[in-house]
Amino acid sequence: MSGKASELGCSSGDLSCLCSKPDYSYGIRDCTAQACPNDDANAVVSSALASCPTSSGTSLTPTQFDSHW
Repeated sequence: MSGKASELGCSSGDLSCLCSKPDYSYGIRDCTAQACPNDDANAVVSSALASCPTSSGTSLTPTQFDSHW
């Protein structure tokens, strides 16, 4: 998803900016759902979102992702 930073209006590596964009979290969810077995998907999403600064403004959590798979 970092490669899509410019599409989200952020600089590459700017986690504060990326994490504030709901599409960043949705992209992580979607990529994870395609690449990982369901057993591992929540752990991967949790790990990815854990790298976001706590004041990112996003309120999405891995449990919210479950209902979209």
